[in-house]
Amino acid sequence: RGDQDIIFITIQKAYDELRDDDKRRAYDSAMSFDETIPGPDEGEGDEFYDTFAPVFKRNARFAAQHPVPDLGGVDDDEEHVEAFYSYWTHFESWRDFSKVAAEQAEVDLDDAGSREEKRWMQKEVKRQAKQLKKREMARVQELVDRARLKDPRLRRFREEDRARREAIKAQRRQARQQKEEGKRNAAAAKAEEARRKEEEAKEAARQAKLAKDKLKKQLRKLRNAIRRALLAAQDEAAAQARALDGEEGASAAALAEATEQQLDDQIKAVGDADGVAALQEVLDQITEEDDPVGAYETVTERKAELDKAALGEEEKRAAARAA
Repeated sequence: RGDQDIIFITIQKAYDELRDDDKRRAYDSAMSFDETIPGPDEGEGDEFYDTFAPVFKRNARFAAQHPVPDLGGVDDDEEHVEAFYSYWTHFESWRDFSKVAAEQAEVDLDDAGSREEKRWMQKEVKRQAKQLKKREMARVQELVDRARLKDPRLRRFREEDRARREAIKAQRRQARQQKEEGKRNAAAAKAEEARRKEEEAKEAARQAKLAKDKLKKQLRKLRNAIRRALLAAQDEAAAQARALDGEEGASAAALAEATEQQLDDQIKAVGDADGVAALQEVLDQITEEDDPVGAYETVTERKAELDKAALGEEEKRAAARAA
């Protein structure tokens, strides 16, 4: 009957442990478990999945958070892979090392001779269990780190990301170059435009000077011709005055003098391109007119027309400037 009591007590104790969640967790944690992880030289290339997947699946036994993501395969996208590693980086394990710690410390709380001894045993078990838990989590993190280092998908993602960043840099560099080239082209175009305008201004000034010199030359020739014609008319008028007596002679002489003065005034007043044509007309009239008096009247009328035309041109220019 004594042996039966021992068996009964053992069964009762086992039942109590299995019925209590904490004790059952400690019991399960003390069972044999393969804690090995792939070495630094294992799991290269295509062997990665077959090497690391079973290890993660084996350690998922102690996961406190569910569902536990699978390692996946070569075709997984970056979101799935990062979610997997995020889970295992922050892995929470329910594994309880209190029973293992008690066995290593070779203590049994039921054998404590006093309350103080029991508290010391509990403290020692707790201390060793904490160390074992810390070592366990370090082992899991080392597994995660080695997997990250070997995972060909992460390598591919890094290469793709590097390629994207290089492409962005190239685009930005090209945009800067295009912008700088645009500035250079704009500056060159502006300089070319300024040079062209300067050349055009110089050419226009040169042509204006040539035209002005030509006009001066024409005016000078006409003025000289008019003066010569005027002198001839004056001589003829003087001869007629000498032939006349008294008041008619004085009138003819005065008319000749007035004719000369009027023509001089007109020659001085006219100085543009229209003046060339006007002086040419005056010269033609003087040379064709036998009567100096008639020439004077003709010149006087022409001068009035020229003055009126000049006034009209000045009004037009004033209106153009105002607009």
